Amino acid sequence: MATLILLLDFVSINYIAHSIVLVIIGVFAFSQIKNYVNGLFLKSNPLISNGSTLQVGDYTGEIKSFLPLGLKLVTEQGIQFVNYTTITTSGFAIKSNKTSLLRQVLYLNTEQTPDQILDLLFDNPILNYNHPPVINKADNNQLKLQYTTENGASRKELITFLEDNSVQTNLNNNSK
Repeated sequence: MATLILLLDFVSINYIAHSIVLVIIGVFAFSQIKNYVNGLFLKSNPLISNGSTLQVGDYTGEIKSFLPLGLKLVTEQGIQFVNYTTITTSGFAIKSNKTSLLRQVLYLNTEQTPDQILDLLFDNPILNYNHPPVINKADNNQLKLQYTTENGASRKELITFLEDNSVQTNLNNNSK
């Protein structure tokens, strides 16, 4: 908004000359401006970060850094610069993300209270406590556990742990 106001002020000084200057700049800088805006949209994707493995056209590599007009990929051929317009026009695939944080849901059937289950879960290193688990009441006397596992841990390990501690689990809400 501030940039637009400054441009309008610039044009208001001398309508003809400054309008021509802005049109010439716009024509020659359009591809760079488009590339920069594409980069803003791409960076807003939470799955794309430093360390993520990205496939763009013929290149597959780990993102080393984000630059104003492109990013650096560490590929088998070396470090490659790929501009944001190329990424958006040719498409991309995220092969892996370093954190691989996915929020998962598990339904619990138990007589224990949510606080007792959370105390039980804190005794186990399977869950990622940077994103702490949350337990809410679901329908049909079930509890809904939302959690994130540590890298390398699986849902199966958590289910085994809970069932060993007399908490029945279900992947679906039985009230439906």
